[in-house]
Amino acid sequence: GQPFAERVARPAGDAPVQELIARVEARLREEPGDGQGWTVLAPVYLKQGRNHDAARAYGRAIALLGENRVRLRGLAEAPLAAANGMVVQPARDAFRKLLAKQPKLIAPRFWLAVGLEQDGKRDAATTAYQAILKDGTVDGKNKLPPTIRHMIEQRLAAVTGKAAAP
Repeated sequence: GQPFAERVARPAGDAPVQELIARVEARLREEPGDGQGWTVLAPVYLKQGRNHDAARAYGRAIALLGENRVRLRGLAEAPLAAANGMVVQPARDAFRKLLAKQPKLIAPRFWLAVGLEQDGKRDAATTAYQAILKDGTVDGKNKLPPTIRHMIEQRLAAVTGKAAAP
């Protein structure tokens, strides 16, 4: 209900989240080449469920600042969330790029396996899930937490039709 000038003049710590987002969006309209601004805004959009906006923001950040683990993961997660867990092509592409940089990361390996499962490629999905379990790490170093191991075992069981280990 306040005029824009009064809202913008208010200290950021006192402003509601939507107002802070509006400030960043206004700044990015003035300075669309601000890669850091897009990097900051993208995960906020994702957290709010503004998945298409998040994908565009991650794409802008990557175009301006280049690919890194955080931006590629966000670029993959946004279309994944927008498609309600369907591993659509933009997500697959981003996950593949992420794996090219860090081949042992579990999240991209897992989601690409889910994509194979969704495509009806049960044998390939089985092989992918088994490879993750055999590797037994999240990133080539840290052991898979039991909850993640169990989740992968459940997916594997669903694909193979064999009961998962208790």
